[in-house]
Amino acid sequence: MILELFAHILSYPTEDLKKKTARLIELLEQSMIYNSNKNIVSAVDHLKVFYLYLEKTNIREQEEVYTQTFEVQSITTLDVGYILFGDDYKRAELLVNLNQEIVRYAVNTSIELADHLPNILKLLHKMEDDILKSDLINIVVYPVLKRIIKDFDSKIIESKNKVYLKHQKTLIEKSKEYRDIYVNPLLALKYVLEAIYEAEEIVIEDKSKGFLSNIEQELNIEKI
Repeated sequence: MILELFAHILSYPTEDLKKKTARLIELLEQSMIYNSNKNIVSAVDHLKVFYLYLEKTNIREQEEVYTQTFEVQSITTLDVGYILFGDDYKRAELLVNLNQEIVRYAVNTSIELADHLPNILKLLHKMEDDILKSDLINIVVYPVLKRIIKDFDSKIIESKNKVYLKHQKTLIEKSKEYRDIYVNPLLALKYVLEAIYEAEEIVIEDKSKGFLSNIEQELNIEKI
């Protein structure tokens, strides 16, 4: 249930986003390890910051912030395979394997690809194979999550903006107050994976130079 709620929170905003966030906070606070694990306490703290943002904004504003964070001139992406491998063939292999499991467990992926983080979280929620679940968390989700969180560093954001300005000649005006608001549920997810699933990064061969490099390469291709 916890991973499924995270999947909802990290998906494109809907009217029940605040309700789902409140439910996740409630579940974590009621968990047996809440008072004994500092990671769960930190996760709840970050989710409460996100919940306060939801209280202050309407659905239209939330949609705009989400789009600017993950889609248009974005800070980062939630496409896990793209972060790991860029456009290398290994992303295609990952997609094939994820699709097999998604079909097996009847996961609703909406319009997104199988390696979209919310879809992987939905899969993990349903997955019965504990070994495969652990591998998916430690080899794929957890290391990528750490890289996504790093993309919210102000210096990295400024570097991305320079790339967008260079290639697209203009920058979309973004909310200064909520520009990095989504780092909070992402950090909360990281803390939960560490506390509940004992997540630890297992490094695999990495063909990607990161989201910034991939974006610049794509924009150069568009100009050809």
